[in-house]
Amino acid sequence: MAAVANAAKNFTENLMKQLEKQSLKFWKIMHRADYLLIIFLLVLATVITILLKQSDDEKQVEIFVEDKLLHSVPLNKDTEIELPNLGVVQIVDGRYRLIKSTCENHLCEKQGWNSNLPIICVPNKIAVVAKQSAGEMIITK
Repeated sequence: MAAVANAAKNFTENLMKQLEKQSLKFWKIMHRADYLLIIFLLVLATVITILLKQSDDEKQVEIFVEDKLLHSVPLNKDTEIELPNLGVVQIVDGRYRLIKSTCENHLCEKQGWNSNLPIICVPNKIAVVAKQSAGEMIITK
């Protein structure tokens, strides 16, 4: 038993030494351009995140029934909009969903919360779409 424990200990020590050597080799291989690329990608990701967050304030939720615009509500306003004999659209924390739908299969309800993609209820001919305040659909970008 002691021999097995000793062999396992030696194996793990050798493995750790090899991993340390490989790790050191990796950091020695990295050049100045690699570091600049990593910094550039981090800055780019940060800028994109900030721009997407700012555009959330300008989004509108438009509710269409049979291709007719019934409601246009800011996405940052928490509300529930009742569609007579069709269902209820709920907007909370910059997200929206369709609840209490009168269709048979309730697939529109199962789509859950969204902030960019449209929610479609085919039997009731309802479309809940996020748009920029300029009128451009988010999904068409």
